[in-house]
Amino acid sequence: MADAVEDTNQVEMAEDDEVMETPAVADIPANHTLYISNINEKIKIEKLKKDLYDMFNQFGKILEIICTKTYRLRGQAWIVFDDIASATAALRQMNGFEYSNKPFSVEYARSKSDTIQIREGASIDKSARKEQRQKRFEEDEQERKKRKKQRVVSHKSLAGSGIAMSVIALQPTHRQEPPNNILFVENLPEQATGAMLEKLFSQFPGYKESRLVQGKGIAFVEYTTDVEASVALQTVQGFKMTHEN
Repeated sequence: MADAVEDTNQVEMAEDDEVMETPAVADIPANHTLYISNINEKIKIEKLKKDLYDMFNQFGKILEIICTKTYRLRGQAWIVFDDIASATAALRQMNGFEYSNKPFSVEYARSKSDTIQIREGASIDKSARKEQRQKRFEEDEQERKKRKKQRVVSHKSLAGSGIAMSVIALQPTHRQEPPNNILFVENLPEQATGAMLEKLFSQFPGYKESRLVQGKGIAFVEYTTDVEASVALQTVQGFKMTHEN
């Protein structure tokens, strides 16, 4: 293991300079770069890079591991191999591999990495890269401010007392599936009723129905689209429904 850790120093660990396109279709041609999604977002970037190297270097020489801290690209990574055969072997063996309680989704990346393009004689426009990084940074800052503002509004307009309930969006089992429009609600008090849930969640556009699981303190809330579900999630997260729990 010590040798593997030392070897990671020879691999370029790009973070913000380069982010390749995520796959949009299943039949992407084999190439040097693998796109990995469904990674546990709580793992710190440096640990993630080291763990990915330790797990994937058995299949061949790794040239680059790309992870970013930006909001929209959390839970994703790109691994660039020295040859396509190594990337293919890694894809076959590691797709579905469970890491930190979540199975990897591994695919070929849709575009070539800068490393491979330069090796093949292409030139990279560094000024364009800089503009892309700045744009991503600004968009990420706007998203963070928007979410912070929504949380403040939530606490001012909906705050009750008691233990806060937890709301998450159900995740699709495969990357090709669309984002989920169903919210999973837990930590509900015993006094919670279907009517109470409907009153809370129906104030948001796209509400369809609430399904309370009696005696379990959990419920499922469905919206027409994942975007509408996301708006409701961001607003009611942490809402305290009753005085007791």
